[in-house]
Amino acid sequence: MVKTSEGLINVLVDGDKHGDIVERYGVRGYPTVLFLSPGGEVVGKLKSREPADVQNQLADIVAQHKR
Repeated sequence: MVKTSEGLINVLVDGDKHGDIVERYGVRGYPTVLFLSPGGEVVGKLKSREPADVQNQLADIVAQHKR
């Protein structure tokens, strides 16, 4: 999983302190994992927390948005 996510930048946001970000992206619960383009557009959302599913979702996001 680490190798798959090498091209991603991880950003953690405290939703209690940054309500504007929570509102902007429509976050309704925690934890929420979103994948954003460099311009801030949502390009994916983590749907499953099962390790194999996470691996596949990461691989799909990376493949779709490689430069």
